[in-house]
Amino acid sequence: MTPHRVVARADDRRGAVARPPGVPAQQLAPGVSPGISAVLDLQRAAGNGATAGLLVPVQRQRNKAAGVAKYGTTRLTDRLDDMMQRGVLGVAGAPATLDRDQLFVLQGVANVETGGKDNAVYTRDNMYVSLGFKQVTLSWGSLYEIIEAAPGAFAKHGIVLGGGTYTLKAGVKPAIEGAPDPVMLKTPPWTDRFFAAGGEDEVVSAMVAYTLKEQGRMERRFATDSPGKSNPWMRDPTARAWLLEARNNRPVFAYAAAKRTLARTSGQEMAREAFLAVLESEIRRVYEAHDEGKKAANIISKISRTVPPGGGTSTPAAPGTGPAAVPATPSPGAGARGTELVDEAAAVLPPAKAAGGGSGGGSGTVAAIGAAGLVAAALRLLVAAGHGDANALTNFAFWTAHPELFGTKLAPSQPNFAQLSAEWIRLRDGIVRAAHATPAAGRTAPTTPPTTQPAAGTVPADVIAAESPPPQAAGATQAGGGDKYFAQRVGRYRDVADSGKKAGQIRPWLHKTSGANVCNMTSLTMGLVSMAGEDEVRARMIGLLRTAGMHTGAQVEVGKKFVDLAAALADPSMSARISTLDLVTAVAIGKQGTYKSVTEAGTIARVARDAGIATKARVAAGRIHLADPQVRAKAARMLADGTRVIVGTVNHYVYLTDVRDDGVVVHDPAGARVTPGLTGYLFVRAGNGAAIANEFLKMDAGRQAAAVRRVTTNPAAAAVINELPAIAALPVAERAAAAARVGAGHPGHVETGASNFYATSEFRENDLRLMVTLSKGS
Repeated sequence: MTPHRVVARADDRRGAVARPPGVPAQQLAPGVSPGISAVLDLQRAAGNGATAGLLVPVQRQRNKAAGVAKYGTTRLTDRLDDMMQRGVLGVAGAPATLDRDQLFVLQGVANVETGGKDNAVYTRDNMYVSLGFKQVTLSWGSLYEIIEAAPGAFAKHGIVLGGGTYTLKAGVKPAIEGAPDPVMLKTPPWTDRFFAAGGEDEVVSAMVAYTLKEQGRMERRFATDSPGKSNPWMRDPTARAWLLEARNNRPVFAYAAAKRTLARTSGQEMAREAFLAVLESEIRRVYEAHDEGKKAANIISKISRTVPPGGGTSTPAAPGTGPAAVPATPSPGAGARGTELVDEAAAVLPPAKAAGGGSGGGSGTVAAIGAAGLVAAALRLLVAAGHGDANALTNFAFWTAHPELFGTKLAPSQPNFAQLSAEWIRLRDGIVRAAHATPAAGRTAPTTPPTTQPAAGTVPADVIAAESPPPQAAGATQAGGGDKYFAQRVGRYRDVADSGKKAGQIRPWLHKTSGANVCNMTSLTMGLVSMAGEDEVRARMIGLLRTAGMHTGAQVEVGKKFVDLAAALADPSMSARISTLDLVTAVAIGKQGTYKSVTEAGTIARVARDAGIATKARVAAGRIHLADPQVRAKAARMLADGTRVIVGTVNHYVYLTDVRDDGVVVHDPAGARVTPGLTGYLFVRAGNGAAIANEFLKMDAGRQAAAVRRVTTNPAAAAVINELPAIAALPVAERAAAAARVGAGHPGHVETGASNFYATSEFRENDLRLMVTLSKGS
C-alpha cells in the first residue's frame, strides 16, 4: 500500500498527528497520549518495515530530547597508560607514547566531556551522535575523521560508510550503511554499536591523534592571531587544556580569550598562578558576554590547576609544588656555577675553533660550542668527567645560547626574564637530563634523545625534542602533528614504452628506479593519507586504476619481484602487498602519461581531485615564496584550517607539517637535505647509525652543520647525528672506531627525512615555495 503523508492538524494545540484515512483508532493505554497513539496506528497500518522516511517527520517533531547517554567506567589516563604498556597506542595516527603534559591535557578534555571516562556515546541533542572522550560529532563531521582513521574498528561493529548521503552542519557527508536517515543513529541498536566501537583500542588511538592535532592547529592559530606576542605559560598543561576544551566547545571563544590573554601578558614576568588567573578571567569574560558563563565555569572547575608529577596517574601534587607550579628563578648563577666547566668543555671543538674560541674569554668559547652544534656533546663529556651539578651544567648550556650573559645570574629586573627563565628550565629538564642519562662507556645510545643548540634563528632543540613525538621506524612512519611520513625510496613502479623505436621495452627511470624520482608522489601520498587514512587512499587508487586503466605493461615490485600491475590488483593476496606509493604513482601516470608527468604540480592536484579525497586541490599561484612573511602567514593559516600543503625546494617536493615564527618543519621524502643545490652530497639518507655516521663523516663542515640543524625537530635522527660532530673532530685514525660505537648504539632504522627543520634564514637559498594545496570542499 502507498503510505499516506503524515500531517499535523493546524488546530490541534497538543501537536497530535492526524490518523491516515482508513486506519482504525486503537484503544489507548493509560498515560499514552493521542499523538503517540497516532504514531502507533501508523506503524500498524504501514507495517514494522515502514521506511525511515515515513516516520522522520514524526521523529523530528516529537520527543526532541530522545536519545541515549552511555558512559564508560575507565578513567581515560588509566586506559592510555594501559595501552602504552601493551604497545597498542601508536596506531591510527597517535604517538606510541604520551608524556605527562599530553596525558593531563587529554584527561582534562575528558573531565568536561565524559566525566573523565575513556568512552561515551551521547545522542540527546542535534549532533545525532557524539562519541568518545572528545565527543566528536556526526553533525560537525569530526566523527567522520575518526571513522576514516580506524575504519576496520568501526566495521567490526557494523558501522560502515555507505553510498547514500546525509545533509549535516558540516555539509553533505556519506551515510552510514543501513541508516538512510541520521535520526536512526540516535537509538539502539546503533548507539550500542557506536559505544562498542568507541571502546576499541584503535578508535581511542584515533581520538588521541585527532585531539593532539586539534591542539596543534589551535596553537598555530594563536600565533597567527597575535603576531609577535608570546608568554611561556601558554604552554602550561592547564592553560592548554582550558583553551583546547574551550575550542572544542566554542572555537571563536577560545581564540578570543587567547588573544586577549596574550595582549595582557606578553613579555611580562609573572608566576604561573598569576597567568592562569588572567587566562581564566578572559575565558569567563568571553563566555559571559554571550550569556554562557556556566559553560566557562564548567571548563575551569573540571580541569585542575595542579598537574600530576609523574605520568599523569599519580596523586596530584600540592598546589605550587608540582613540576608545572612556577618557573622558579633559574640558577644562573649561584656563584655563577658553570664558568669552571668551559675549558674542559672546549675539548669538543675542532682544533682550529678551540684555538680561536677563547677569544673574548669564556663567552667566546661557549659561543663557539653553541654555533658548532656541540652543546650535547660537551655536556656528555662533562658528565663523563664527573661533573654532576645539574645547575652548573644548565648554566653552561644556557650560556652557549646567550654568550652575552656568560657568568651572570638572571634577575627579575632583566628584560624578557620570564622567557629566559622558562628556557633555562627547559634546558635543565631536557638536554642536561639527557646528558645524565647517557649509558656507561662502551654504549653510546642515550636513553633520552640528545639534542643540540641549533644555529641562530631557531628554537632550542631540546624544547622541540620534548614537544615532538618521535617517528616510528620503517618505510611509513608517524612523526609530529598526526601526519604520516613516507619515504620515496620504496617506490618500485615501472612500465613499458607504448610508441617509438623502443615500444614494448621497459622505460628507464632516471637513476634506474622510480624511488629516486617520486618525491612528488610521495609528498602527495603523505597529504592524502593525512586526510583520509592509508586504507582509504589505497582503496581510492585501486578503484581509479580499475576504472580509468593503467599504462601499457605497468609493473610493481611485490616480494622483490616485478609483477604485472593488473594481475596483482586482481589477486587479493598480492594487491595488499603493493606499496601505497606505487599505487599513487600508477594513477598519476595513467594510460598515457610519461614519467615526467609525476613531476608536474598539476598532476599532483589532478590525482588528489580524481581520488575524491582532496576535492579542492590547487596549484599555488601568485605570491608563493615562503621567504615572504605574508606567504608564511598564509601557509600557517591553511595548516590551522586543515589544508595540507606540498612545498617545493630546489628540484624537489616536500610535505609541510608546521610553520613556526623561526622557520618551518617538513617531511622530506628523500632524507635530511644538506645542500641547496644539485651537486655533491645532497642528503643524509635514512639508515641505521652506522650508515648515517658513514655518510655524515664524508661531508664537509658546512653540510655537517646543516645536517645537525635539519634534524633538530626529529629526535630519533638527532640522537644519532648529534653525536657525529665530535667524532668528525677526532683524528682520522680514531674516527672509524668511534663511528662503529655509534652504529652499535643505534642499530635500528632511522628516517632522517621526517620532521626536518628549515630556519627562515635558509628559505631563499633552498627556494622554499608553495606548490600544491589539498583540502576538502568545492
